[in-house]
Amino acid sequence: MSVVIAYIAVVLLWGTTPLAVQWSADGVDLVFALGARTLIGLVLTLSFMRWRGEFINFEPRALKLYAVSLLGTVCSMYAIYWSSRYIASGLISVLFGLAPIIGGFFASIWLTERFFQVYKLAGVLCALFGLVIIFHQEMSVGGESWKGVMAAFSGVTLYSLSSVWIKRLGGEYSILSVNAGSLLASFIVLFLIWLTEGSQWPVHASTRSFTAIIYLGVFGSFVGFVSYYYVLRNMEASSALLITLMTPIIALYLGTALNGESLHGSVWFGSVLVLTGLMVYLWSAIKTNLQLVLQRLEI
Repeated sequence: MSVVIAYIAVVLLWGTTPLAVQWSADGVDLVFALGARTLIGLVLTLSFMRWRGEFINFEPRALKLYAVSLLGTVCSMYAIYWSSRYIASGLISVLFGLAPIIGGFFASIWLTERFFQVYKLAGVLCALFGLVIIFHQEMSVGGESWKGVMAAFSGVTLYSLSSVWIKRLGGEYSILSVNAGSLLASFIVLFLIWLTEGSQWPVHASTRSFTAIIYLGVFGSFVGFVSYYYVLRNMEASSALLITLMTPIIALYLGTALNGESLHGSVWFGSVLVLTGLMVYLWSAIKTNLQLVLQRLEI
């Protein structure tokens, strides 16, 4: 697989995921939508692993990884799915762009990575100011959209916490094995929740909802995951971080063009501040990649 193709695939998949999440949860129980997506991703991952002669690792350390991953799959994704009922898909992507900043904060505590640098703190303050503007606007217009902002932010925080925690635990396990184990643990938990709630099969769900669920299962939980870790293994980590800068732009455009979403002027301004803060926070990575591009052009 070409690294460039994998990189473009991740950008496009992450950019389309928020809208697909919103469509998949339209008229469908959230636990079913998330569980069905997880099951599809699990089946594809296990099939691919069998073709490669790999198996899920069930060592105690690996089981702990799968348990921690539930924060980023079940807990985080449920919050994101729930938020999609109240706020635009593009705004979800903007809020998810905060993941590197939130993850950087947790990494400074657990992994002793440098967080309190002048340019990083400037980026954090800018992003937080944008978040405050978005939240204030959603509160002022009434309704329940502010709940969606809070849920999305909570989901991003849980996802970032889970990612750093997994990195802290370490372990030289296959990427596919970790993905399969995480998906298996997630599906078991979601299936038990679905049974406990007494939920029914969504017989009246639209074709668009089922199509979105299949899309998320195939491309979100399987293709996107494999492509992202392929990029991480074959490109600079700084290059992978820049994906979070591009995906909100795609998501905002798709939400407007395909879903008729319209954001209030203050929300647009807040979103710009969030993305600007993220750009400042990732300035070192941006500068590194610009230097690499210039060096290649000189050749």
